[in-house]
Amino acid sequence: MLATYHSQLNQQQVVRGTLVVVGPELAFVHVQGQDDDVLISGLTNRKGALNGDQVDIEYLPTRDWTPKLEYYWDEIAQILRITSLGTAFLKDDLRRLVSTAHGTYIPKLQFMSSQTIQQKWMQLLQACNWIPRDYFQSHLFKKAGKVKTVLSSSAGIEKAVGQLHSPERGSLTVVYNLKPTTFRTTWSGEKIPKELIDAELLGKMNSSLVYVEFNKNLLNGSKTVSDVGQTENLTTWIKAILLENGISSTKLDSLSPPENLQLANQIEADRRDLSDLVVFTIDPPSSVDIDDALSCIRLPNGNLQIGVHIADVSHFIQEGSPVDKEARARGASLFLQNNKVIHMLPEGFVQRCSLLPAVPRYAVSVLYEVTLSGHIINTSKFFKSLICSRARLTYQQAHALIDREREYSPSELKMDVTKVTVNQDYKSIVESLRDLDAATQCLRAIRFNRDKPIRIEGMKSQSLYEFQLTNGNMVQASKLQEYRSEQLIEELAILTNYTAAREIYTKFPNNCLLRHHPGPNRDALQLLKKNCKLLGLDIDVGSRDGLHGFSDGNRSRSVNAAFFAMLVKSFKKEEYVRPANGNYSHYALGMEYYTHATSPIRRYADIVVHRMLFNSRPFDANTLDDVIKTCNQRTAAVKNSQGDDWTLCLGWGLKQNIQSLRQPQLAVVVGIYPAEFTLEVLIVEYAVRRKILPRKDPNVRGCSHSLGTVRSAADHILNIDWRNGRRTAVSVWDEIKVMLTFSDGIDPRNFKILLVEG
Repeated sequence: MLATYHSQLNQQQVVRGTLVVVGPELAFVHVQGQDDDVLISGLTNRKGALNGDQVDIEYLPTRDWTPKLEYYWDEIAQILRITSLGTAFLKDDLRRLVSTAHGTYIPKLQFMSSQTIQQKWMQLLQACNWIPRDYFQSHLFKKAGKVKTVLSSSAGIEKAVGQLHSPERGSLTVVYNLKPTTFRTTWSGEKIPKELIDAELLGKMNSSLVYVEFNKNLLNGSKTVSDVGQTENLTTWIKAILLENGISSTKLDSLSPPENLQLANQIEADRRDLSDLVVFTIDPPSSVDIDDALSCIRLPNGNLQIGVHIADVSHFIQEGSPVDKEARARGASLFLQNNKVIHMLPEGFVQRCSLLPAVPRYAVSVLYEVTLSGHIINTSKFFKSLICSRARLTYQQAHALIDREREYSPSELKMDVTKVTVNQDYKSIVESLRDLDAATQCLRAIRFNRDKPIRIEGMKSQSLYEFQLTNGNMVQASKLQEYRSEQLIEELAILTNYTAAREIYTKFPNNCLLRHHPGPNRDALQLLKKNCKLLGLDIDVGSRDGLHGFSDGNRSRSVNAAFFAMLVKSFKKEEYVRPANGNYSHYALGMEYYTHATSPIRRYADIVVHRMLFNSRPFDANTLDDVIKTCNQRTAAVKNSQGDDWTLCLGWGLKQNIQSLRQPQLAVVVGIYPAEFTLEVLIVEYAVRRKILPRKDPNVRGCSHSLGTVRSAADHILNIDWRNGRRTAVSVWDEIKVMLTFSDGIDPRNFKILLVEG
């Protein structure tokens, strides 16, 4: 039996992957090395598997597959011999439209309310007896499957955050889940006996959120219910986000460093003393975890010696120690709005390891010899060092000094003003900053020409705005200033991460930790290519040159924003990998190998990489796979939490009627989906991307779909008929006006985007 199972696995009748839950009844399995995820529809087909579980699945018959309407509408419409849908949206309208177009009778269709729009269209296609059966096995359709075996699970503990509701006497039921995409649960509506719920919580259940754990392994299950807080309090929703993503906010006071965690009187033989080197840091003003510092001196031959010095966290945290285990479990520090941080490490370790000015610190350093034109002549190996930072600059201060906009006093740069050489150090820092700026701009130009990176900075979104909160109330939503000094830091971080990846890969080609970014999704790229033809651009989406060069043209801000939004949608998620397990290159950066090494105070993967840099023996493969799995899960949870926190603050601002948010906003259409009668918009200022269903707008009388032609390319148009008698016709790349509005629902993250009446 087992031999037969492994034979099926090898023959790809059974495939292995990671389950990603996107709704109560909808999930996908990501199979490494495959361009397409596999659809898992319904709880029965999930077989109890939870979000993030490793599973083996088997494919279902093609009748259970679904058409990729979002990407291949034109091809699917062609075989149905229809061009535009008009107002045909309901099942009988569609059936009559297709019957008329083909001249063949199609029996009445019986749709179920639980079916997705894709499943309904699949039913329509299968009713068309002129379509060859092998057509359904083409790339136009998404494979479906069912879970055969759950390889790793949460040991039966399911979790959810929601509201209590009492539909019947004697029990309570969780009926509203806030974010089913992040819940590790297969249920929606478990009955909870009243005796498990605190009497005070029962009295305020209509205005509270609760956290529920359900152990399905125990007889009749075992449920615990705890109060998260009042729904009218912003901190309640922040707690909910942390619970949804499994983020612990508990302070690690018991793991604080011992008082004797100080630098040795004499440094080790293998650690170089660089304390006389003028080193400085550049960070946001609110940073408390200062991971890296810079130095730059002119060599006798006219070249620059650029140093990157990273906090030597691994020196103080022994592998397998309680602090190490907690850091691994957390994976990364979480940075929330209003400068709130949930650290990966105990605060005592953060303070002792941060590269603060005028304090000797252990570091991991690498030196580059760089010509003034940006060519790297020589790169040292990473080595352990002792440094003493001279100054702590903000991005704004560094920018002003580089551009000669103003001068600062040494005290403003957090320099030790009692030091005799303070004025000379200040002068050296200013000269170093300007040399670094010139060199990194050249390094950047060379890298862009050589590697053809996809312009990730064109994809920046929510990081451009920040929210300030007081006592749970919104007081300000402000746009962050961007400084060229950020490019300086970014360029040296990319270079140093690449250098670390090359060094550990050379030492341990099979068992090292690299950062992998897969190539884009083929289907999404083809849709992007179609959309670009509407602009008169025939982009080779299979070429890095085509994607890399798009933003070099003289195009509007909204067009560039829309292009990058479409491109980001095609990208698969980055992940940490072990090279022996498959691909490990970084597509977006265009690099053969890449890793993370410059932020060990706030990212556990960087600590692992530092250990690899200085260990002579490779990691055990199974142990490293476990570390990588944890790092991927926890960094994803941190990223989800940061995005949700930002969205929460935006929704809360709408709830509090902050006027700057309630004004009409410029948006650009990034998708028209005829089968759903929806359009997708990107609000340029906030980079918020949402689908809009105009039919559900109370000011809209009706919608219709038509097909036009622009520059010989099919142009799908959604015609919106307003109750005032006007009509708005929208297609991809159009600029429109929209309004952000607070939803009437309980969750402030679920704000609405409405079209401004035409």
